[in-house]
Order: sequence, then structure tokens, then C-alpha cells
Amino acid sequence: MSLINQLIIIGGPSCAGKTFLIKKIRQGDCSRLCRQLGIVIPSSWLYVEANQLARLCKKNIERLVVHYDFYTRYSKKYVTIQRNPY
Repeated sequence: MSLINQLIIIGGPSCAGKTFLIKKIRQGDCSRLCRQLGIVIPSSWLYVEANQLARLCKKNIERLVVHYDFYTRYSKKYVTIQRNPY
């Protein structure tokens, strides 16, 4: 189980621009959107694909962005992620 302080899920159907948006956020090119999402320092966030969640080894993750494709079939393994109460 991982404790996550801040979680952002970028989700949508295939070819909707999720990867493009995440790339722009990581490069700091979306300053207005980043401010609205609370992403002050894009490099301080961990970026993962939804199918990588089960392999996260960190117990405490401060900031996480998940790329989630609605049409991709993901493993039936359940991942327990709990919000950090602090």
C-alpha cells in the first residue's frame, strides 16, 4: 500500500491528448493549468502510467500524476492507494 499526499489523474480515451498534456506539464509549458492543479514545481511530481501502479515500491509518495487510458485493459490486480492523512 502506498500513501499519497497529492494525486492527479489525467484520464480519457485513446488519442485524446493525455500524453501531450502530461508532456507539456512536465516541461512547465502549461503554467496557468499547473497553478490550477497545484503543480508548482513539475519536476517534483512522479509521473506513471496506470499499469505501473501495482509496481510502485515507495510507501510514501508526496505527489503523483497518473496517466489513465479509458480503453486500455489493465491487470485485474487491485492496487491499494490511500491518501496520506497528514
